[in-house]
Amino acid sequence: MSADMWGEAEKRARLATQATNPAVMAEAIKAVAEEGGLRVGRLLVKTIGEARQSTTREYIVKGLFYAREFSAIYGPPGSGKSFMGSHIAYAAAQGREVFGRRVKRTKVLYGFLEGEGGADKRLQALADEFGDCPDFCYLAQPLNLHDDPQAVAELIAAAMAVGAQWILIDTLSRAMGGGDENGPEGMGKILSIFSDVRHATGAHVTVIHHTGKDVTRGMRGHNSLHGACDCELEISRPEEDGPRLMRVAKAKDDADGDKLGFNLRRVVLGQDEDGDDITTCLIDPTDAPKGKPKKPSGQMGQALDILHDLIARQGRIPPVNEFVPPHMPCVSIKDWREHAYQRAFTEAKPDAQKKAFDRASRDLIAGRQVGKWGDLVWAVSMENGQ
Repeated sequence: MSADMWGEAEKRARLATQATNPAVMAEAIKAVAEEGGLRVGRLLVKTIGEARQSTTREYIVKGLFYAREFSAIYGPPGSGKSFMGSHIAYAAAQGREVFGRRVKRTKVLYGFLEGEGGADKRLQALADEFGDCPDFCYLAQPLNLHDDPQAVAELIAAAMAVGAQWILIDTLSRAMGGGDENGPEGMGKILSIFSDVRHATGAHVTVIHHTGKDVTRGMRGHNSLHGACDCELEISRPEEDGPRLMRVAKAKDDADGDKLGFNLRRVVLGQDEDGDDITTCLIDPTDAPKGKPKKPSGQMGQALDILHDLIARQGRIPPVNEFVPPHMPCVSIKDWREHAYQRAFTEAKPDAQKKAFDRASRDLIAGRQVGKWGDLVWAVSMENGQ
């Protein structure tokens, strides 16, 4: 756009922001858009020509994390999600390939909001393993972003001061403060705050988060979090004595479902004043766990057999949604319970019967042998034709 055209565009932008008549404002915005686009207040009006020029997303880790987007790394306690977050972020800060994916060197600000006492040890181990990294900066202190506007302003100022292009918040629950992550208001507010941080800094924001009691339902809290994410990495430990698993649960405009195995390797950093080892862990990539889960025995095995049989006879595929795998036949947990009472859980006392089924179904769901959404259940072994 020529200097004269820019001058005219600026006049129209001022007219658009100052006009009290909606029709005048609309005409001003339209005129600006026709000349190549311009920011008007909080709006960025663009043309088709600009869309053609901006189809390439600037990646941090190709296929996963991209500039100015929002993502989550989540898993149950002890799964290794925080170790994974710092492992990937440290690689990005060094511009070093990670898990076979291309990386562009990125300035990182990592917020250890919980377990801050272990942050120094973890980063010392990363530096010993991969070398020092001046582009990796971190905070190791509590930070209530939900309830404290000054904390938000200070986070933005810190990110801008170090030129951060990737901000990681570990964990979301600590950043929530007194907010209700299960309600639309609490989650909506924190998501709006993260959006403000992204737009103010131009950085990608990642939250480290927990799964709920039902691990098959993904991240804990209101489902607006899932909707807001451009990328989600799920961290789990399918078998206690086997490798851990990182699965690409969601990837905007990229293929999801990729799986990677990893182990946590214990490293010794030195000894304390009593001569005991000071330890932490590092990520060691390995093959993803293969094969079907081991078939449970006892009442869990009976309940699973009954569910398979019930699905074969009366399973129905629910309407398409983001919680049940596509084309997955389901039954209600009520029907599953009733058939289990009749065929296996035949204790004389109703209370004992209920407790036995509740224990078996809960363990099957927690062990990812059975999926659950609302009152619907399905057999995980039927996913992907397994």
